Amino acid sequence: MRLLLPSCVAELTPTQAKRLFGNEPRNSIACGTRGCAYQVGNHVVKITDDVDDAVALKRAQGLKHVATVQRVYKLPGAGKRYGREVDLYAIVMERMPKHMAMKQYSWLDEVWFDTELRQTAEASNLKGKPFVLPRASVATSLTTCKGDRACVTAKREFALTIEELFKRGIQWVDFGQSNIMVDKDGTWKIVDLGHSDVKGGEQLPTLTGAYVRRRK
Repeated sequence: MRLLLPSCVAELTPTQAKRLFGNEPRNSIACGTRGCAYQVGNHVVKITDDVDDAVALKRAQGLKHVATVQRVYKLPGAGKRYGREVDLYAIVMERMPKHMAMKQYSWLDEVWFDTELRQTAEASNLKGKPFVLPRASVATSLTTCKGDRACVTAKREFALTIEELFKRGIQWVDFGQSNIMVDKDGTWKIVDLGHSDVKGGEQLPTLTGAYVRRRK
């Protein structure tokens, strides 16, 4: 199976394709800078060359506002870029109906476009120090939330989620509405932790052409 990704061409063996997609129809949902996501039945399969996204999503399991991941695989040499093989990663995760589009979450775009805030976050990454949204901004949220209690609550939960990710060795600054979706119960969840600075190694199961090999 051949898939065209933004960063390379994925060439999956029949066994890999069967394990990831089964006999279900495959519908492309969206592509980012490092990979693409496909709807397969009641779940989503993301194929990416970003190991940090795969490791971070796996490590962040259990957090309320991170999408549920069912399986993560390393696909050794499955990508082709300028004639060279690159490792790819497959992330099988819960399917959610829509991107965050509700007005009470519009503050996320303002966070994204806040140059000073992003520079602070990126500087924290470089120095290996935690980045937390300013407490005053989280507490008041008067400008971006306009007194909307649901918005204030969401902003506070977002800040706490950023802190929890850092405690797990994940420094994530690529926050924006394109990386967040809403599940069927109305809970917003992060679906993409790419471009993170992930501390420490992580052993991922390897899905080769014929079998799954777990790292010891």
